[in-house]
Amino acid sequence: MTNEPHRAQNVVAERDSSGPFLLSIQQDRLMTDSHDLPACIEQLRLDFDVPPDYDVAEWNLRLAKDLPGAEDLDVPALLDKIDDWAEQVRRETERQYFSFIESPSQFEDSQGYFCVLVLITVLERDLGVRYNPARAFDEKFQDVTCHDADFGDSRDLFIHGILDGPGGTCASMPVIYTAVGRRLGYPMKLVEAPGHLFSRWDDPEGTFNGVPDVFNIAASGHGLACPPDEHFRHWPREWTEAERENDWYLKSLSPFEEIAAFLATRGSCLEYHRRLPDAFLAFHWAYQLTQDKRFYQQAAMLQNRIETEQKWLDETVQRINAQQRRRIEQQERLRKAKLRAHSPTCTCANCRKEREQAAPKATKGAKHGPTCQCLNCRKQRDAVPKLGVQHPPSCRCFHCRNGQPVPQPVGIAARTRKQLPKQPVHAPAIAQARPSRGLPSH
Repeated sequence: MTNEPHRAQNVVAERDSSGPFLLSIQQDRLMTDSHDLPACIEQLRLDFDVPPDYDVAEWNLRLAKDLPGAEDLDVPALLDKIDDWAEQVRRETERQYFSFIESPSQFEDSQGYFCVLVLITVLERDLGVRYNPARAFDEKFQDVTCHDADFGDSRDLFIHGILDGPGGTCASMPVIYTAVGRRLGYPMKLVEAPGHLFSRWDDPEGTFNGVPDVFNIAASGHGLACPPDEHFRHWPREWTEAERENDWYLKSLSPFEEIAAFLATRGSCLEYHRRLPDAFLAFHWAYQLTQDKRFYQQAAMLQNRIETEQKWLDETVQRINAQQRRRIEQQERLRKAKLRAHSPTCTCANCRKEREQAAPKATKGAKHGPTCQCLNCRKQRDAVPKLGVQHPPSCRCFHCRNGQPVPQPVGIAARTRKQLPKQPVHAPAIAQARPSRGLPSH
C-alpha cells in the first residue's frame, strides 16, 4: 500500500459539445484534505504527538462526528455530562469508603477493586448506563465471527449512545468507565481482545495508593467481573495462530493505540455504509499511528475493493454512454427523415398517415364537402362508376371530372328504342330469299 493520497471519484452528469447528457467520472477531492478529517486527527497529523490534556472521551466523541447517528453531536455538552457523572461517583465513593475500611475482605482486599465497584454501581444503578437491549439479543451483532453484522449506527460504537441514546455495547461501555475513572485519578487503561474491548486497573508500581495492583474490569453486562487474561484467549472466540504469534491483544493501550482503535471502529461504520474511501482513510491513519498489521491489511483490502468497484463503475459508465449515443443517433435519423421534402400528393406511408391524422373527423349527420378525406367520401370518389346511372353534379368520378358522358351499355339503346310490330314471314318469301337447290316445287 502506497502513501499516495487516495482520490475519491464520483459519477456526475455533464453535457458534452454535442448536447446530450452523459455520465463521467469526476475526481472531486483528495481524501487526505483537512475537511475530510475530524479536527482532532488533523491536529494529530500536524504535530504527531498526543496533547498533554488528552481525554479518551473527547477523542472518542470527535471521531464519531459525521457518522450516521451522530449528525447533531454536541461534544462540549456531553463532556460536561461526563464531568457531572464523575462528581457523583466521587461523592458516593467517599460516602461508602467506611465499608472498605471496616471489611476490606469483601472487596478482595483491594482499594482499586472497591473504587471500581462503586464506579460501576453508580453508573449502572443511578445514572442509567446499560447495554443496548436491541443489540443484546442481536445474534449477528454478538457473533464476532459474523462478517455482515449491523455496524451502521454509531451510537452502538461510540459513547454518545450511552450519554444520549439507547445504550452502549462492549465497544463503548469500557470507554465511558475509563473516562470517568481517569477523571477521578484512577489508573485505568483500555485493553483489546479479538472482537472485544474491556478496561483494566493497571497500577503495577502502586502509584495510586502505594499498593501495586493490576486486574481486568469486565462490566459490559450487569455488575463487575474481573476475569484473568487467560479467559480472553478463548472468549469471545478462540485465538488464531497469527494472533498468538503477534502482540496484538491483552495489552494496555497507549493513547495512540486508543485513538487507532477508535479510528478502526469509525472505519467499520463507514464500510458498512459503503463509504469505502472514507473507511480506507480511517484504517490508513490507524496504521500510521501504530504500524499495526491488522489496520494495514484492512486498509489494503478496502483499497482493492475501491479499485475493483472503480473499474466496474468505469465499464458501466462507458456502456451507458454508448447506449445514450446510439439513442441520440437514432433520434437524429428520425428527425432528418421527417424534414425530407414530400409533395402534398405523396403516397408514402408517413405522408398518408399524417394526412389521415390531420383530416377532421366528420360527425354523424354532418355534411361532407368535396374535399372530405373520410373513408366513405374517398371510396365514393375513387369507386368505378356504375353504367347507366345518373351521376350527381358533385360527382368526382373520372368521366364527370373530365366532362365526358357516362358510357351507356349496348342493351340500353335497344330497350329504349320504339318496338316495331313483328311481321309474319310467309313461306314464299322465305323460298324467294333462299337460293334454289333443285328442290321440287309444290
